[in-house]
Amino acid sequence: MSTTGRLRYTLPPPDGSKAHIDLRVDPSQNWLDDFHTVQIKDVRGREDHYTLDTAGCQYYRHPAKYTTFLNDEEIKDEYYPESMELIKRLTGATRVIIYTYGRLIILATQSDLFMYGIPPVIRRGRPASSDDTVKHKTPARLVHADQTMADAHAIVRRYLSPSDAETIIQGRFQTISFWRPISYPVVDWPLALCDFRSINAERDLVAMSVIHHDHEDESYCAKYNPEHQWIYKSAMEPEDLLIIKTFDSVQGGSVALHTAFQDPMTPEDAPYRQSIELRAILYFGEN
Repeated sequence: MSTTGRLRYTLPPPDGSKAHIDLRVDPSQNWLDDFHTVQIKDVRGREDHYTLDTAGCQYYRHPAKYTTFLNDEEIKDEYYPESMELIKRLTGATRVIIYTYGRLIILATQSDLFMYGIPPVIRRGRPASSDDTVKHKTPARLVHADQTMADAHAIVRRYLSPSDAETIIQGRFQTISFWRPISYPVVDWPLALCDFRSINAERDLVAMSVIHHDHEDESYCAKYNPEHQWIYKSAMEPEDLLIIKTFDSVQGGSVALHTAFQDPMTPEDAPYRQSIELRAILYFGEN
């Protein structure tokens, strides 16, 4: 089975300048939108054909112990630690460092757990909703990958001691997004992913500065390529989760482009999508 989606790609700035989006007041961009309708394959029942190492994304079925997702402090106290242990078990990482949008949330080792005051990224509502805040963000409707190599290295160096950062950077590390629906299945604005085997990294990926009030990140937007192979899992439930690889120090270009999309088969009375995501640095070395 498959569906279609009208995806928002990017045409780089015509003046040759670097693409950027400025989020400090009203979001503004210097590139041109380039919409294309594409086929998106439903992988339900064939999820095991896609793994972090072969496609840049991987689906799992694992219910969360914490299911309320209404109180930030409870989420930090309960959902973060259980997610960190689950990420280790699913990926083989020896260390998990969770952060979000350029800021550290948790630094976790075997013996330490440091909490920071950054709220979790919970997405409720539809794109262009007026309620688009850090606490309740709307689904991101742009074909993108969260990090460039330079940004992944910068994040490691930003939040860890110099010696600790160099240990991680000299070994194998990844950055990921750990995503799951909350409350009920996601039918409205589901998440589509592009199998990295169909991406021409040199031609397709466009480095983009993301300008915040107090810092600047660098991610990728993407030019349209008719060879892109798009997938999604229909009606993902809160017991389902998805790991999206956003950087890999070994498989350099193996990132999965992704975007929310409007499925034409979505019933008119479908509830607005609700989901939670964590971003994490994974280290694959000795503790």
